[in-house]
Order: sequence, then structure tokens, then C-alpha cells
Amino acid sequence: MLLLLLAVQTLSVDTTRSTLVVKVFKSGLASAALHDHFVSPETWNGTLQLDPDKLQAIRDGLFLVVNGAGTGHNAQIKGYDVSGKTGTAQVISNQGKEKAGKTEKDLRDNGWFVFFAPRDKPEIAGVVFLEHGVHGSNAALIAHHLMDTFFAKKEGRPLPGKPEFKPNLVP
Repeated sequence: MLLLLLAVQTLSVDTTRSTLVVKVFKSGLASAALHDHFVSPETWNGTLQLDPDKLQAIRDGLFLVVNGAGTGHNAQIKGYDVSGKTGTAQVISNQGKEKAGKTEKDLRDNGWFVFFAPRDKPEIAGVVFLEHGVHGSNAALIAHHLMDTFFAKKEGRPLPGKPEFKPNLVP
């Protein structure tokens, strides 16, 4: 199983937001831990103790985020059951944006996507953090390319071409 962490652009966080990097990393580990058959108990220190029915409900929800009516649809790969969760991290509060007015600083929100595939026997799991990517669905575009490349290499098929990302960058 391959666990990926990808930060697109440089993470520039001050001390008030330094926990963001840790949260993104922990999200990747949590994604992997949802399938305890490939994460040892020592890795997670036994803190993930969920009833099997509740764990299945979480797995089903993560599957539907990508394959149902959820916001992770950009990560879908035909023939693979991709699961994941989109997220958004504000760069500044809405009130702060109003107070800042017109500025040269990029105040668009960050988008991120936690993923694993295939659903029942994951071979790849990770997190894509897209600085100023606005929506998690934009990070899912990058995750799609990462997973498609991973499976192409594994199967010996041609690598996917450079993706044409058409992200929604409107806040």
C-alpha cells in the first residue's frame, strides 16, 4: 500500500495555523487506518476503535463522496472504486476578507482531498492539499491523476498524459 502526502505549492503557515499540516498528515493516516488490514496497530496506537458497523458506514460514506452525489466526483476512475473526502481550509475568515478589502494577497481558501483506492483492498491512500485551490473538488482532480498514474504503472499500461485541469477557482 502506498501512502502519499502531496502539498501543492509551498505551505506557508504561521504559528496559529501550524496545526494544519499535522491535521492533513493525520487525515492521510486516518484514511489508511480505515482499512486496518494494511495499517498495523502500532502505527495508529490503538486510538481508532470503532464498531464494525460504524466503520462500514464511514467507508460507505467515503465511497459515496466520490461515486454518489458528493463533492469528490473529480477523483472517479473507471474500473476502480475510489473513496475519499473533500475539505476546505479558510485562509482568512469571511469577516477578515471584508476588512482586508482589495489586496494583493491571495486570500482564496485552500482545498484538500483525502483518498484511498480501491475501496475494499486499498493499494494507495493519500492527501492532496491545494494551496488557494478554493474547493476540495479541485484537489480531487490532482488525486485522480496520481491514482491513475499509480495504477497505470502497476498494470504496465501507458501512463496518463498531462491532465488538463479546469478547476473551479471561484470562491
